[in-house]
Amino acid sequence: MLKRPGCYDLLQYRFQRTKRVDGNIEDAFDGEIYHEQLQNGFLANAHNMGFMWYTDGISLYKSSNFSMWPIFLVSNELSYKERIRKENIIFAGIWFGATEPNPNVSLEPLNNNFDLLKKEGHIFERADGPPILVHAKILLGTRDLQAKCRCMCFRQWNCYFGCLKCLIRGQRFFMNERSSIHVYPYSVNIDLRQCCPTSSLPRATFALDNVVAGRTHILSANRGWGKVHFLLFYLKFNESNERFDVYSLTSRREPQRVQ
Repeated sequence: MLKRPGCYDLLQYRFQRTKRVDGNIEDAFDGEIYHEQLQNGFLANAHNMGFMWYTDGISLYKSSNFSMWPIFLVSNELSYKERIRKENIIFAGIWFGATEPNPNVSLEPLNNNFDLLKKEGHIFERADGPPILVHAKILLGTRDLQAKCRCMCFRQWNCYFGCLKCLIRGQRFFMNERSSIHVYPYSVNIDLRQCCPTSSLPRATFALDNVVAGRTHILSANRGWGKVHFLLFYLKFNESNERFDVYSLTSRREPQRVQ
């Protein structure tokens, strides 16, 4: 991408754009995460880049059990008009199979490459200037609602505690005798989810029938910008024998027991 004439100048859009209304979130530049990376100096460097990844599945043909999940990257430093041009979208990988991709497997190579780009960087040739050392991070990603819950190690959005932001218990609201929808009742005092030590979660998990996470390569609640939380297992506290029942990600029927 940097070998194309004028591309480096297009990546400087973040320093040149004019906001329409102060205080509005008009692009990724106005978000809290992007501001943090500007303030700590990483994205204040004109050579460095922050990416967004996205993926979705498509069947090969009707009635097929096999599907493809391409993984794409776009640079947040480009303007939206340039960001969505086909020549500026990076094809970063693909998952093919009869099941949905396991994020910890499908995105591991991407995570490893960006670990190197973040720490060591890479020297890229330019079409209209000297080579530059570029460091890069993935700042955000997007998937559909069902896959988002899986990637973030939560139950689905239509479960009792499926809200990613708070701990309000959901419930079914019947529209008529045949149909209902899942709703989260209005509450004046909202108990927001917080980043708390993993060791304190099993008892809350037992009480709320919720999930305790392990590690992932995708999302970071504490924004560690490296390997972060992912569901490799989840725990439920068994009060009858004062043990934790540990359920693996691949087989949830029979728990393994630990003291």
